[in-house]
Amino acid sequence: MVLDTTVDGRSVTLPGLPEQATEVRSRLAVLTAALPVGLRDSIQLLASELFNNAIRHTASGLPGGEVTVTLVMLPDRVQVRVIDDGQPEGELRFPVPRPPDVDSEGGFGLFFVHTTATQWGTAWHADGRTSVWFELSRSRR
Repeated sequence: MVLDTTVDGRSVTLPGLPEQATEVRSRLAVLTAALPVGLRDSIQLLASELFNNAIRHTASGLPGGEVTVTLVMLPDRVQVRVIDDGQPEGELRFPVPRPPDVDSEGGFGLFFVHTTATQWGTAWHADGRTSVWFELSRSRR
């Protein structure tokens, strides 16, 4: 059996500012234009949620902070990685989905990723940065 190991990946690093979430969605819209509309929309929405979490909960939201968003198109799925600048000095947080609280204005993002993505996870980098990633199946409708 021959495996197709072709991987097409694109990355962008943006300032950790709330208005950059629009840029994330715009760039992903262009890169995923050939995919079905529902899959494109899910990619943009989930990536935007993770971008906003990165600037809200990590050093990426501090002055000079950045977030890198990477899109990897695989034969059977699409993977998006959102890489932040790591935790602010002296803090250690672990991204976990919380059950939705209808009385709260926030807290739905990671739960939404958890319930929508085919799979997702986190990784810590040796330099202190954090990646939160998700995958969506290309066969998804």
